[in-house]
Amino acid sequence: MEELTDEQLDALVTRREWEPYDSPLEPTFVYRGYDETGRLLYVGVTKQPEQRIKEHSGARWFRESERLDFAEFPTRRAALIAEQFVIDNHAPKYNSHNVRWGIGNKRRG
Repeated sequence: MEELTDEQLDALVTRREWEPYDSPLEPTFVYRGYDETGRLLYVGVTKQPEQRIKEHSGARWFRESERLDFAEFPTRRAALIAEQFVIDNHAPKYNSHNVRWGIGNKRRG
């Protein structure tokens, strides 16, 4: 499956059926780490990207990453939905592949 573009991630948050469940506006980022071949290693959510990346600096996925991408979302809920979508559909090497938010049902081994 292809990696999601920032535009595709942004499209996830425009779905009207999620609006009643969304949180107040609080800009939140989805970050993704890729290795030198472009393989997705890890996806996460944070409101403070610089601080969170510092916290990950010793993590194996971080040390293996050659590229980090960030996508901004208007709410934490929207970012969590996007994060879970990526986990469900792209099985990052270092994420646990559980379904946390009741919005997906795929599991990868």
